[in-house]
Amino acid sequence: MPSSEFQEAKACFEQARAREVARIVGLLRPRHIQVIHEMAKRVQELSDLTQHERELRASVQGMLDQPVTELPDASAELGSLSDFHSPLAAWARRMRQQGALR
Repeated sequence: MPSSEFQEAKACFEQARAREVARIVGLLRPRHIQVIHEMAKRVQELSDLTQHERELRASVQGMLDQPVTELPDASAELGSLSDFHSPLAAWARRMRQQGALR
């Protein structure tokens, strides 16, 4: 069993390390939040584009009154922010839950 002197030194080291991590995180947090906000703008743009792509395919299918397999579904894997289970919506939810977005 380690000595009490070792345990005390280890505890001091861990406290100092935790303080240093908190200091560094505090310095980087504002820039990190800025980057997340930029990402959120791009996610919104991508979401809008996927919706537009869906509308284009739907309009062609409506004009022809049949499914159009010649136009690939370019938004299937991405979804949009309005699709609760999409990767984009899941990312936005997680960022809000973690306090990075409102």
